[in-house]
Amino acid sequence: MCFPARKLLWFPPWRSLQPHQPVRASYTIGCEETKNVVDGSPSASYMLELLAFLLPVAAASGWYAAQRRYRSDYLRHRAKAFHESYTRGVGFLLQDKVDEALEALSPVIHSDGEGFELRLALGHLFRKKGLVEKALALHENLSSLAGLTKDQVEFVSYQLGMDYLAAGLLDRAETAFKALLETERYRAEALRQLLKIYQRERDWWQAIECARQLRRIQKLPHGETVAQFYCELADNALTAGDSEGAWRLLRTALEEDAHCVRATMGMGALLVESAAWADALGVLSQVERQDAAFVSEILDLVASCFKGMQGDDDFNNYLRHAYLQHGSEDAACMLVERLKCSDDINGAIAFVQEALGRTPSLKLSRKLVMLLLRSAEGAQREALHLILQALPDPTSDPARYRCHRCGFQARELHWNCPSCHGWETIKPKH
Repeated sequence: MCFPARKLLWFPPWRSLQPHQPVRASYTIGCEETKNVVDGSPSASYMLELLAFLLPVAAASGWYAAQRRYRSDYLRHRAKAFHESYTRGVGFLLQDKVDEALEALSPVIHSDGEGFELRLALGHLFRKKGLVEKALALHENLSSLAGLTKDQVEFVSYQLGMDYLAAGLLDRAETAFKALLETERYRAEALRQLLKIYQRERDWWQAIECARQLRRIQKLPHGETVAQFYCELADNALTAGDSEGAWRLLRTALEEDAHCVRATMGMGALLVESAAWADALGVLSQVERQDAAFVSEILDLVASCFKGMQGDDDFNNYLRHAYLQHGSEDAACMLVERLKCSDDINGAIAFVQEALGRTPSLKLSRKLVMLLLRSAEGAQREALHLILQALPDPTSDPARYRCHRCGFQARELHWNCPSCHGWETIKPKH
């Protein structure tokens, strides 16, 4: 079928019209192929080449769009699955169902990137719950992963050290923390944990060195002092029968901490054993300036000193001073007993009344009632008995010492609290 001929004007895209350049038209008659008469016009092969170029571009664009959509769908599905896993896992953790939580969180835990922080958190939770074996397995698996950053490797190493410490594997924990001493971020924390290890192992020389390094960086965590560690070494020397070595260690402890009551009491006890009464009194008198709460702990040593110097009256004056100046009820009770033994009942009653006028005391109130019972008769005696029964007996409480940090109570004096592990936190109760 033939169509009417049309006049066509066509310009090549790569050529622009130049001034004075003639343009000639081409005509198509019937179905006859159009022929270009413009000089230098493209051929039909050019159109085929252009088509061959555009087809791959169109195919690549379609593939890219499909890939983007597929990836978007995949990420959306994966995010949804992770969200469900997190939700279920957190729900189980809130119910303390650790095994169920681990199973619910397994899709996230076993992923490459997203599960790293989650596995660290779970490892900490396992250790806190006492599931140390699971924490160790999880952190050891993390340490074997490739592609971890330096900070991640150091953090996993620290967590492994904490796992070993919780499991009681002190040698492995020590190795792990020593490796972290070269790091800037974990040096202080590694020293803190090493200090715990050396105290548990009672390796006091290592503890001294570790404490000296740590206190250059920060305050010691539990009030540890190098002086206390020297006192522990002095106790070991005394146990081995080395009094001279113990004396030197106690002197070093006082050089480290001039307020170390323990070192002062230890030196006073050594002087009492050697019958150096005057020197012992001079050393023991420092306790009042260091910490007056421990005055009641040196009363027996001071009594031995005055007894050796034949100074009974001087000791009574010291006991009166200890109560009036430092509020030592033990000193007041000891003075009452000494006055009673010397048949000075009236003097004992007068002192107790004076003491109660200054500070009410259940222990001294019972002492006063018992003193009055010695001379009471008839109805007065019965009334005093009723009062004595109504007053609680302070000696029924076996705990004489209390930790002012955690409240731990004990019958004996501990320089290191068994509960909170604080040093010099346990003092006599008043």
